[in-house]
Amino acid sequence: RLFITRKTASIHGIASCKRHRDPNAIQRVAREGLAKGISIKKCDIFQTCECCVEGKIARKPFPPITERQTTRVLDLVHTDICGPMNTVTSGGSRYFLTMIDDFSRYTTVYFLKRKSEAAEVIEEYVTMVHNRFGRNPIVIRSDQGGEYKSKRLGQFYRAKGIVPQFTAGYSPQQNGVAERKNRTLVEMARCMLIDAKLGYRFWAEAINAAVYLQNISSSRSIEKTPFELWYGKQPDYSNLHIFGCSAIVHVPAEKRSKLDPKGKKLIFVGYADNHKAFRFVDPTSNKITLSRDAKFIEMEDFEHAAINRSKKTNPQIVEYEFDDDFPFDDDSDFDDDVGDRLESEEEDSTDETLIEEELTDTDSSMCDSTNEDDGDDGHTLERAAEELTVRRSSRSTKGVPPQRFRETTGMVRIFLNERILITQEYCEPRTFEEAMSCPDRDLWKRAMEEEIKSLHENATWEIASLPKDRKAVGSKWVFKRKMDGDGKIVQYKARLVAKGFSQVYGADYDEVFAPVAKQTTFRTLLSIAARRKLIVKHVDVKSAYLYGDLAETIYMKQPTGFEIGSKNDVCLLKKSLYGLKQAGRVWNQTITEVLRSLGFHSSEADPCLFVKNKRDRWSFILLYVDDMLVACSEDREYEDIENTLKRHFKITTLGDVRNYLGIRIERGQNGEYLLDQASYIRRIAKRFGQEDARPSRIPMDPGYPKIQQKEEKPMPRNDDFQSLVGALLYVAVNTRPDIAISASILGRKVSNPCQADWTEAKRTLRYLNSTADLKLKLGEDGQLEAYVDADWAGDHQDRKSNSGFIFHLGGPISWSARKQQCVTLSSTEAEYVALAEACRELLWLQKLMKDVGEKTTGPIVIREDNQSCLAMLPAEGGCRRTKHIDTRYNFIRDLVNNNVIQVQYCPSERMIADALTKPLSKVKLVTCRKKLGLQSLQLEEE
Repeated sequence: RLFITRKTASIHGIASCKRHRDPNAIQRVAREGLAKGISIKKCDIFQTCECCVEGKIARKPFPPITERQTTRVLDLVHTDICGPMNTVTSGGSRYFLTMIDDFSRYTTVYFLKRKSEAAEVIEEYVTMVHNRFGRNPIVIRSDQGGEYKSKRLGQFYRAKGIVPQFTAGYSPQQNGVAERKNRTLVEMARCMLIDAKLGYRFWAEAINAAVYLQNISSSRSIEKTPFELWYGKQPDYSNLHIFGCSAIVHVPAEKRSKLDPKGKKLIFVGYADNHKAFRFVDPTSNKITLSRDAKFIEMEDFEHAAINRSKKTNPQIVEYEFDDDFPFDDDSDFDDDVGDRLESEEEDSTDETLIEEELTDTDSSMCDSTNEDDGDDGHTLERAAEELTVRRSSRSTKGVPPQRFRETTGMVRIFLNERILITQEYCEPRTFEEAMSCPDRDLWKRAMEEEIKSLHENATWEIASLPKDRKAVGSKWVFKRKMDGDGKIVQYKARLVAKGFSQVYGADYDEVFAPVAKQTTFRTLLSIAARRKLIVKHVDVKSAYLYGDLAETIYMKQPTGFEIGSKNDVCLLKKSLYGLKQAGRVWNQTITEVLRSLGFHSSEADPCLFVKNKRDRWSFILLYVDDMLVACSEDREYEDIENTLKRHFKITTLGDVRNYLGIRIERGQNGEYLLDQASYIRRIAKRFGQEDARPSRIPMDPGYPKIQQKEEKPMPRNDDFQSLVGALLYVAVNTRPDIAISASILGRKVSNPCQADWTEAKRTLRYLNSTADLKLKLGEDGQLEAYVDADWAGDHQDRKSNSGFIFHLGGPISWSARKQQCVTLSSTEAEYVALAEACRELLWLQKLMKDVGEKTTGPIVIREDNQSCLAMLPAEGGCRRTKHIDTRYNFIRDLVNNNVIQVQYCPSERMIADALTKPLSKVKLVTCRKKLGLQSLQLEEE
């Protein structure tokens, strides 16, 4: 490729910037003066572009069918939808929709999650063109897809005086302009990705850039460029750059320290809404940056390289069709014949079909202020939290560089199952093809080979022909870089999973529930281990799900890249496999049987805690899917357990526990355990652009809950907010009770956040980043005790109260900060509700204490700071209470009378649960934080 000087360049250099447009079309632009900023030198080199051949090869064209008859813009608009794509984008889109003006051939593109969104974006398009031209389209031509014949769209057409024109059934030729346009855009995007050697996850950025380039290019069917016919002025080529080239992007002074580099190397992926800004992606984080200040590094020796290539034998071109392994679906949604028949009428063809893939793309610019940076998200784990989808479409409308494709900010994972993705800093491949195009392809290949070897050794399946009356479930590769507590990559893992979503209930599976260990159980186990001087080892079962025998007959497609036999051959599963709906349950039953054979029994409080007591020598095994913590008195006991596990499974012994579920674990001088998530906190701070932001000494502004009363305009997109809140929740439930109420309050806004919510979420993150070294200390001496508090009517919108409690056993083992389910009429009633919630947790904890052999003497002390609440407990009736409060009152009194609990008064200034009910000022927070069990030797309190 050639560095474009903006003055004179060879046809090959311009073609590279134009991303594989036909050289004849480019020459015509220069020859007839259809654009500014372009001059082409003569070049005697005949060069075949292998990327174009690879990306555009198609069948021979048929004769053109019709001639264009419109005489002005908006007389006729063609529209068509392309999709669904093989991979869903990070914003959830599976389709793109084009709107093509017949007269100018100017194209607007929208990205959709569902076809049903077509009506919404067509309405948006009509509004946009009416604002520009003062009139609506006369005719909109489409196929007979249900999305175009909806009741909503029909009513809209009638209201706007638009005539819908539908093609005859099974006659895509009648909508050939749109069919051909979609194919052309897909072809260009494919060629751009191949040539730039970018992962397929950037397909939507490539489509976006292709639309822009199409709009500023000439074709044989029109005399001027679409841009000029639409805007009345010539396009300017001087701002064109090679898609996928490197660029040094200026970092504003506000976002760097004095010694930091002034520029950062990013990858150019398109154009923003105006000529003054470009779109860049950081390949390490997938964060999109908008900036006008950049130095492009395009290959200046393009012509020299072209001459060298021309000396070689021109490669023989063999016509072929892409097979199913190529991630673009070539015949997914448009007709080859139609496109080829229009080839003499339309702009030059380029063939494409889209692949979909996760791209973490944000709107944030390096030119924004630090506190306004958006970030990306992207979460995917075997046991990751549930995804919250966000409905949105994106469009490319103007001939000036579009800032569309808001395929926004990573797949949103809100924390539900006490687990969220830990490896946000790295971009995991989403498909086999992308893994093979990564720089570390050899490591991924080795990981896949190890997985296949493991599957064969376990006799997971046998190859069989698929019966005619059965359907095979799909299979997919899932890739993951495994990291230690410091965020360093320690292993490349490739897992073959079944696409369990296609299983049929009653035929392919029945019961699916499988438990996982509670975080409270995890902290309790470490506390007891520290107090009893037990050793705690970490064991990982390799390919755990493969050890369970399947009761059902399930057929699965062979893994990509490792197919054998004929096309009809599939895998008849004999063992359980990741992805199957029943896989977790089958594995849990298998490991439970093995542990019972060792003399362990599952805890009544938590079925994932296995306990063994032999002559007062206690051993424990905590199971979180395939991760095990083994706690016992002596090395000999552990070796016996390890050897028995090795007889049944392939295990990895990780030694003393140092990292569990993304939590770093250290052991203090006195045997206590110190837990932190500093590495994870710094990664999410970097992901959301807050790593160098001004520190915050409080996680939330104490006045923020009152701001929620005000009507504020919702954020235009909330997936960034959801992703950040999910990350905050993960930290809050594991190691940081000091942000529990902040995460709880923010979590109530995930469906409709406003700018004030986003500001507070980033404040919480800045607080975490500045206090990342705080450690949760477990295992000191002390009896089980609790602190309970409530913030009456703390939610200023519905006036429900906030409850907070924390249980200590020589360190915090359980805490909660949540909104109450009912509205209370007084602070006393609010305290009763909070006290009842704490008592329910206490009853569960007592079961756990009994299971692990931890004796409690006398009633459990619960500290409460409401005098009226305490004064009413001994009273016998005489008080008017609503039913829901009365039941809680009697529940608590019953526990007091049975000597289960003893409620004691605690002055408000010493009530540490106060930090779990409302945002506190800095002085109060620091006092409560120490009593909550958080400490750091490095952190200096200010």
